[in-house]
Amino acid sequence: MSKHSLDNVDFMRESLRDDDGFVTLTTTNECKSDLKRIETLNEDSSDTSSTDFVDTNELTSKKLKDIISLAVKKGIFLSPALIDKLTQADFDYESFIENLSKNQNLLYVDESVFENRNILNLSDLNWFDFDKAIVEKEVNDNPKMYDSFLEMLKNKNQVLHRKLLKDEHNFFFNNISNLSVKTFEGIDTSVVEPDRSGLNATKYTTNKTVTKNSSNLKYCEQLSNTNVIVNASKTISRNTKPNNPTRNSSDNATSGYKDLPSNVEVLQSYTSLDKKLDVKNFTNYYRQRLKTFVRMLSTRSELQGLKSISKVKGETEVSIMGLISNIVDVKNAIFLDVEDTTGVIRVIVSKDNRELYNIASELVLDQAIGVTGFLKNKVIYAKNIIEPGVPNNIPIKKAKQDVNLAIISDLHVGSKLFLEKEFLKFISWINGDYENETHRDMGLRTKYLVIAGDLVDGVGVYPNQKDELKITSIKKQYDYAAYLLSQIRKDVTIIIAPGNHDAVRLAEPQPPLDENFAKALYELDNVIHISNPAMLRIHKVGDFPGFKVLIYHGYSFDYYIRNIDCLRNNGGFDRFDLVMKFLLNKRHLSPSHGGTLFVPDPNKDPLIIEEIPDIFIVGHNHRPNVNVFNNILLVSGGTWQLKTPFQEKIGHDPLPGRVPVFNLKNRKINLLRFVE
Repeated sequence: MSKHSLDNVDFMRESLRDDDGFVTLTTTNECKSDLKRIETLNEDSSDTSSTDFVDTNELTSKKLKDIISLAVKKGIFLSPALIDKLTQADFDYESFIENLSKNQNLLYVDESVFENRNILNLSDLNWFDFDKAIVEKEVNDNPKMYDSFLEMLKNKNQVLHRKLLKDEHNFFFNNISNLSVKTFEGIDTSVVEPDRSGLNATKYTTNKTVTKNSSNLKYCEQLSNTNVIVNASKTISRNTKPNNPTRNSSDNATSGYKDLPSNVEVLQSYTSLDKKLDVKNFTNYYRQRLKTFVRMLSTRSELQGLKSISKVKGETEVSIMGLISNIVDVKNAIFLDVEDTTGVIRVIVSKDNRELYNIASELVLDQAIGVTGFLKNKVIYAKNIIEPGVPNNIPIKKAKQDVNLAIISDLHVGSKLFLEKEFLKFISWINGDYENETHRDMGLRTKYLVIAGDLVDGVGVYPNQKDELKITSIKKQYDYAAYLLSQIRKDVTIIIAPGNHDAVRLAEPQPPLDENFAKALYELDNVIHISNPAMLRIHKVGDFPGFKVLIYHGYSFDYYIRNIDCLRNNGGFDRFDLVMKFLLNKRHLSPSHGGTLFVPDPNKDPLIIEEIPDIFIVGHNHRPNVNVFNNILLVSGGTWQLKTPFQEKIGHDPLPGRVPVFNLKNRKINLLRFVE
């Protein structure tokens, strides 16, 4: 139905072999220009005066020709600045030729690689990723991945590098500190986030709740309202050692807590389609999406007189709605192509209307919007853009019983970097096996535990993963995860959703964990398996309506952080709570085609957020986040895995062993830390 765009792939290269058997590469114009210079030099290497980067007094043209010929033959580009470097007197010609000959994966060599040329013969380095990082730095002005790669290049011995990671892992195991807690006061009325000085600080920044209609307010302005400093409660760290890290509390000690009521109702959990899918399913998928959003937006007062696109004519005020099929950002305006089932129309958003222009700059392909404006020459000049949004009058719910919800994710059981001892500490806490009464009471009042994906590390998720696994069988990974979870009190309801590392399909919605692999988990009576995403209702007790909880692993978030400036420049992967707000305003977990792999269900788009949740839970980013948006609690569950080599390469800094615990009665969040 729509014209969909995928990720920009200008950096991708296609291998071509010429008649002489030499491998050349098609690439960006800049690299093509470099290749032309190289070919010119090859054609007449004896005439060194035709080049301005060869000094025959220091390096003979024959040697330089040999280097360039070898590079062209192997499909390697040498930067012009590097060729200047090769003319220096201290250049080791033989060593460079030897390393260049050995490497099988190298695509691009510049000065930074040259300075670390003693590791060029390490074939397991991902030079293609390095090439992508260079393009990201030079074309998109984003040097983060490139700088991270250079840091890795400085490690001349990868074996030593892996040893350091192992030593760090052992350090955490051998230096387990006392449990500590941070409390976020007043979570029911404020937006709370960790201060930039880190989670160990005693100050937290809070943004006042925005009361203006979210559809008419620039998104980034919602995130940067008045800042207020509030004090968190003091860290509790005295007398918190567990009595027994693997033993459940005695019946006498916990009998009063077992009487606390609990209830879980699965409202939406996706099951796989039983029929074969074809291209027509994509069309029907987007038709169903449009139908749902028409129903959602048609009641909005801003869209009175809503018409289908084919029926707007003349020169008059009009209101339409549809999906965005194209976005063109020009100098003084943004052009949007909006389409419904009857046609497509161009919408122009002028830069003169700054507020509206800012809203348009954060729209994404295939999302649903409403537009009001003036129609002229079959073009709508926009006066207002209406996103589905979230109402600002969502009631604040508080349960009558003093019970807790604990939120974790990304355990990665089976990985060598899984923090097993620290996780056993968490089990001791939830079982009430702590001498400190505050910790003991908090743990025993925890009646719900959500695991938001990536319970295990998986097998074959990425190349050479086996080298980083302690348990190499996917079934045994789930068996061991079941063994760990079986030690948790039986009156705690454990809710498990899959993630991209689990043994289910990657396309969303992901079905619940496969019983063929996770049979041991299905044998635990207090475990509920759900899809990704899924909607639950927890603690519907007596006349209390319960909390609606939306659970989504968060795999699509990577796409929006990479492509939306407002998200990328305000914390990026460290601030998943901002992505959650962003997608709540779209009322879709991945509106853009290409944002995530998905199953084109012809009957319904299961990634639409039709019902507004009270609590929105995600995982995936390996960092805990806590925030509130229009009285919706936003929580990211953190991780139980140390920093992986891949995370180090891309500059991602996880915070393992943190657990947000939400009290359903007073709405306070305690962020528990089980590692140093």
